[in-house]
Amino acid sequence: MTRRRRLTACLALLLTAACSTGPARTDGPAASGPAGSGSPPPARAPSATAPPGTSAAPSATGSPSAATGSPSSPVPPPATSAAPVEAAFPDARSTGPRVRLTPKSTGDLSVRTDGAVIKGQDITGSLDIYADDVTIVDSRITSANWWGVNLRPGHHGLRILHSTITAVPGEGPDNGGVNYAVSNMGTSSVEVGWCDISVFGNALSMGQGHIHDSYVHDLVAFRNNGGEWQHLDAVISGGGNDGELVIRHNTLLNPAPVDRGASAAVGLRRHRPGLRHGDRRQPPGGRGVRPVRGRRGCHRHQGHRQRLLDPLPPEQRLLRTGHRLERGRRGQRLAREPVLRRYPGRPRAGRLRKRIMRRIVRAPWELLKHAFGWIVLFELRNKVLLLPSALRLRRLENAETRRLAAALAPPPAALVATVIATHRRPEQLRAAVRSALAQTARDQVVVVVDDGAGLPELPDDPRLFAVSLSRNTGVAGVVRNVGIRLTRSRYVAFLDDDNLWEPDHLERALAVLEAPGGPDGVYTALRRVLPDGTERDVLSVPFDRRRAARESFLDTNAFVARRDGSLHFSRLRRTPRVLPREDWELIRRYGRGHRVRHVPHPTVRYLVNPGSFYTTWSG
Repeated sequence: MTRRRRLTACLALLLTAACSTGPARTDGPAASGPAGSGSPPPARAPSATAPPGTSAAPSATGSPSAATGSPSSPVPPPATSAAPVEAAFPDARSTGPRVRLTPKSTGDLSVRTDGAVIKGQDITGSLDIYADDVTIVDSRITSANWWGVNLRPGHHGLRILHSTITAVPGEGPDNGGVNYAVSNMGTSSVEVGWCDISVFGNALSMGQGHIHDSYVHDLVAFRNNGGEWQHLDAVISGGGNDGELVIRHNTLLNPAPVDRGASAAVGLRRHRPGLRHGDRRQPPGGRGVRPVRGRRGCHRHQGHRQRLLDPLPPEQRLLRTGHRLERGRRGQRLAREPVLRRYPGRPRAGRLRKRIMRRIVRAPWELLKHAFGWIVLFELRNKVLLLPSALRLRRLENAETRRLAAALAPPPAALVATVIATHRRPEQLRAAVRSALAQTARDQVVVVVDDGAGLPELPDDPRLFAVSLSRNTGVAGVVRNVGIRLTRSRYVAFLDDDNLWEPDHLERALAVLEAPGGPDGVYTALRRVLPDGTERDVLSVPFDRRRAARESFLDTNAFVARRDGSLHFSRLRRTPRVLPREDWELIRRYGRGHRVRHVPHPTVRYLVNPGSFYTTWSG
């Protein structure tokens, strides 16, 4: 009997369990739709805030009724539900063009129409923006230039949305590398949203802008033309602008190792207070927002304002009275510490001692400047640091000269040869060529040397010869040297593609050079004009080689010289931060063994061009 009772109890328990789990079966009546219908239940509607391409997170309990959306009583979400929608960081599926594109081999393009809209384009080349309120949307840009999209100074309102910007690895001008996907040289904020950016060395370069919902990945490390590893940043900001830089809801990946140039996911230098960043994600071992040592700034994250101080131990940081400290536990700990001063009892004596020590340390440099001139010392430093790149460029110059000389055989010859270096300025180049061909001195040839960007249509004149380098060098001295070596004229003159000559420029210079006992080189006065056409001043300084060691007043646009072995430009890569310029170096070196004279008559209209490819003018 006892055994029978146990069996009966077990059967009862099994029946009870079966009855309790019966309604949850998907093939039973409870899984069907309305009563009397055999249609399946309606699918569960996705969340209104779910991003495209994502699905609802499954229940942690794995209940079949919750998965099929049964019309029975709703099941509340479990405590361990999926992360909020804001945590779905951008990736390749949620960024880039939303339409199908057809590739077009367009080459590098310049946009000069205000309010232009570039939509649905697959561009092989870079975009140089010389206009306001330009919009790039649903497009793809594949660049082998210095940048993918560049906003020039003086322009604003650029927007880049739902686009892909990538580079061609190993084909860029900086020793095979490409520097910037988006470069903001303008004076206002640039919006970059829902973009897929890859392969560049520094993806986004801007002091102010709005970067949101974008995917930056696969940065490519490379050695620049100076032989050093180029720094890598997903976002690089040098500050210096009045607007804000807002970085919100992006995926910024910088997995490159430190020994190959990796700097940060977001690199901030000299940035003013006001930078904001929202949610961000770091890859394993990656680098996040980095305060640069010796700088101060602040950022706001999820409504919490913090202060970024110098990353030094408290005992090494000199705090002044009333200095704002960090909030939180670290700020409370710093607030309890005493204020540190180097000389608590004698602050004036401390400052005086520091000033004296600074003068003692700088005394050798001041003596060298007084003896040789600061420009000469800077040039000596340039020749030491930039020698490896200059040797590579010399080999490139020799190869290009041999290639182009074979195409121009026999070489052009006349009394004077005018060398015009150009790069992506078709309209200005035509004006410069017309001013050179309109000279009253007719015995001349004009040689136009393009720095690897392609030549526009030029006037049909037998005195005009135009050639193009096989690749972009970015060094004005190399381009001009090729032009000098392609001619066999007695005298050589120089003209940039954004400047103009007066009709009597060569006639006045040749009259001085051809006179009995005349000098070897002549330069005239410069009439400097602003981009709006107004005259700024006239630069007319007599030649003084000792004065040129401390002051740069020379320009090759006004220089006409007798050809010999010393008439060649420096091959150093002179970026805008490298002083002095190649004009100063040529005339000062030429004046060491030749007589140079100044003609105080303005025959050159020199454009003070802030957008110059080779040089920048700060005056």
